[in-house]
Amino acid sequence: MQGTDGNFYGTTNELGTGTICPTEGALCGTIFKITSTGGFASLYNFCSLPGCSDGGVPLSQLMQGTDGAFYGTTSEGGSTSCSFGCGTVFKLSVGLASFVQSTPAFGKVGYTISFWGTI
Repeated sequence: MQGTDGNFYGTTNELGTGTICPTEGALCGTIFKITSTGGFASLYNFCSLPGCSDGGVPLSQLMQGTDGAFYGTTSEGGSTSCSFGCGTVFKLSVGLASFVQSTPAFGKVGYTISFWGTI
């Protein structure tokens, strides 16, 4: 998906780098960024161990929330009381600004609040 900064973001449901996913074929997954000029960066590596709280094997498409962060789901991990197959919802903030804002930020019941934003 294309983020509000013009870069492209996605996930892989296998492999990764570091000590958690050292072997080929390990089911971990990553979140990555590709710039409009073709530059590549791995932003996050999921864990493949049973009970990892960050989950593993992201299978859904990333979505960017109005707070600028990216959200998605995994099919494994996510709970320390679960082995494989539990899954979790994750959030990754990469420093992108919010793109929807309410004006004013709050009001009494019946008060009109406007929303401003860009897509």
